[in-house]
Amino acid sequence: MLDTKGCRGQLMNIAQRLLSIDSPSGFTDQVVREAEQIARDHGYAVRRTNKGNLVVSVPGREKGKRVGLCAHIDTLGLMVRSITADGMLMTTRIGGAIPPPPHPHQGRPDIHRNHPVSVPGGPRL
Repeated sequence: MLDTKGCRGQLMNIAQRLLSIDSPSGFTDQVVREAEQIARDHGYAVRRTNKGNLVVSVPGREKGKRVGLCAHIDTLGLMVRSITADGMLMTTRIGGAIPPPPHPHQGRPDIHRNHPVSVPGGPRL
């Protein structure tokens, strides 16, 4: 098991840096640049694929053995498809295995990238 006690603060800082960047599907350039910079700051070789994916090479301890890890960098979830007359958000699923809710979210802010919306019980976004 990996002992993370000595670097927990650093890991939390990296997580906070990455998770604080808005990164819905199709709008990941900023978070990819941040992840690329973090990898470079730690001395890892990085490259981009022709599709814009980030590849970070981490040298291993044993020759001849390789491990691959793949992860999403975008935020999968829901997209606001309409706003009802009374301010409720109607959503649709974007990727992932999360089914769309049977009714609009109540009392919870949702991200809407282009226009401010008011969510009953929530802040104005």
